[in-house]
Amino acid sequence: MATLRDIKTRIRSVRQIRKITSAMKMVSVAKLRRHQQRQRQFDPFRASFTSLFTDFAAAAEPKEFPLLSPRPASEGVIVLVVTAERGLCGSYNHGIRRAAEGFLAGNKGPARLLVTGASNRKYFRGRGYDLIEAELPESLRQRALTVGDLIRGSFLSGASARVLAVCDRLDLDRNRGVHLVELLPLAAPEGFEPSRRLGSYLLEGGFGENFKWICEFYLYTLIYGLLLDAAAGEESSRMNAMDLATRNADDLIFDLTLSYNKARQEAITLELLDIVGGSAGESSGN
Repeated sequence: MATLRDIKTRIRSVRQIRKITSAMKMVSVAKLRRHQQRQRQFDPFRASFTSLFTDFAAAAEPKEFPLLSPRPASEGVIVLVVTAERGLCGSYNHGIRRAAEGFLAGNKGPARLLVTGASNRKYFRGRGYDLIEAELPESLRQRALTVGDLIRGSFLSGASARVLAVCDRLDLDRNRGVHLVELLPLAAPEGFEPSRRLGSYLLEGGFGENFKWICEFYLYTLIYGLLLDAAAGEESSRMNAMDLATRNADDLIFDLTLSYNKARQEAITLELLDIVGGSAGESSGN
């Protein structure tokens, strides 16, 4: 049975852990707010550029533009797996791993993985998956450029027929979940209809040159937006995990304090019984 000293030491340890989890929750809240501020700044541009791409794609012949052209399935697929670089984020990485493995289990052609988190690269490598080795910068902007260069080069060279991304995204409406997003070949997203005819645009250099640039920029816009939403999802998951850990610590402190008070009361009762018993013995002896 635990002594009073043991219980008191454990209460002190749990309180120290609670301070750490509470502080980590506050850090995640601050980071999540920064990510959401960047989302609010980026979303109008993302929506406008997506509308521009949709207007041009409606008038384009996909075969004339490499980033829109479908490829034979035998050329394989690249899967961008966006996982956390750091831990303590609950089931965030587990959900993404499960979604990626579910897709790969049903994929018949060759597949290569581009994984963002170091621990998760080790996870997939240990299970025999073919990984693309690349140094990914910490900055989201630089990371989007690096990832975009890699997948665009692989697609245009014919090394891959499709490029998909698996990520856990949090949007500004607080909707969060694991998504499988197709990046290449490019296609107009669902829900976007052409807003204007091409006649309303003044094009210098011709339709082909302009749309080729729009396709490339749209790909990088997709990747940056995806990484930004995934970063918000990661911090949201970490914030929830630290909040749960803090509440569990509170419950544990309450239970331990109750046990300490009971043990202390029992010790006091035993001491009183000893005193009363000793007094009774002395009285009977006299």
